Amino acid sequence: MPGVVLDPSLGITASAFGCARRGASHKRAGTCCQDAHLLADMSISGFPMLFAAVADGHGSKQHDRSHIGAHLALQAAMQTLGWLLLGVRQDVESACDSFSNEAKAPSPSDSECLDKEALVSNLTRNFRDHFPRMLCRLWRELICLHGKNRADPEATLSDPLFIKRYGTTLLVAALIGDAVLLAQIGDGDIALLGKDEKNELQVSFPLAGTDDLVAGETHSLCSEDASRLFRTGIRPRNGVSMITLSTDGLRNAYEKEESFRNLLVGIRDNIRAYGSTTANGVLPEYFDRFSDHGSGDDITLAGIYLERPTITETANRDEVGDLQSSLRRT
Repeated sequence: MPGVVLDPSLGITASAFGCARRGASHKRAGTCCQDAHLLADMSISGFPMLFAAVADGHGSKQHDRSHIGAHLALQAAMQTLGWLLLGVRQDVESACDSFSNEAKAPSPSDSECLDKEALVSNLTRNFRDHFPRMLCRLWRELICLHGKNRADPEATLSDPLFIKRYGTTLLVAALIGDAVLLAQIGDGDIALLGKDEKNELQVSFPLAGTDDLVAGETHSLCSEDASRLFRTGIRPRNGVSMITLSTDGLRNAYEKEESFRNLLVGIRDNIRAYGSTTANGVLPEYFDRFSDHGSGDDITLAGIYLERPTITETANRDEVGDLQSSLRRT
């Protein structure tokens, strides 16, 4: 995906990257990859938004359509954000129309009318208040439509066994203006990389938490009251240099959390040096290796990089020796 200019006044651009790899255990069993990821850019009245999401279908016998549920979760997340953007435009346009007759109110199409701060404020409020509920409702409508298109007599949302067939986790990140919007249900990791007050690079997991479940179980879009099980967060863009979203197969490839953190730092450093295109070309090979020597699970990573690369993204792959050492399992 080409770079998106987020803030022309500061020269800040962003690019998205990601890949999903079929796990070694799935290859041996002849089953499909349960993971999925989606990268997209949207805009409203000239204000760009960059979107990344990953989903991990559960893959068991009772979740036999979870790979489909994962893809539909990504579709539901992006469409819900689109609806929220439209709602923000309507809110701001209404504010414009309420200007006093003594002052000329700009047309809703005028860029001055859609003030960036007002837009981001409205969007973050709508995201916090409505995103999980709207997304869960849309996802259930999509899986029901899929079932009916398959002439499935059990395609009804009143049947919990039907909903479980599509069960999946979901992680979402969206970047607009000065805000980073985050949402997660189930396991997996959303990480923010950036400088702290001492100007030192740190890796944080703003939505880290436990599902209070046992035996590797996790909350899911097919869970009862799924919208209440979402964790959401809004963080300032300032200081963030990279956002990553990964399914649990990536963290589980490492025995130590420090090694997982070092991996993310290594990816960030090499994108900074060689560009996201090179990372997209190299990561699949290493994720296959991680799965072969790790849990055997599918591995998916998606991310948004927020700093301008130091050299062209068309750097030759022979120049990325540092990336190889950074990605080597420890």
